Amino acid sequence: GTSYNFQISTSPTFAALLVNISTVTSTYTPLANLPAAKTLYWRVKVNGANGPSVWSTVFNFTTP
Repeated sequence: GTSYNFQISTSPTFAALLVNISTVTSTYTPLANLPAAKTLYWRVKVNGANGPSVWSTVFNFTTP
């Protein structure tokens, strides 16, 4: 089956991870609030039948 590795970080280099999970679903909702008024960076990779993909492009968003 397919699974996903998902990371959220305060750093675009992912030096410090806020979230680092492996999941079989293509959606993710944090269980706790993310830090307020921060720019956060996220990326994902897919683990499929032919092995893991490379990490996706890094995306960012700013929390309220």
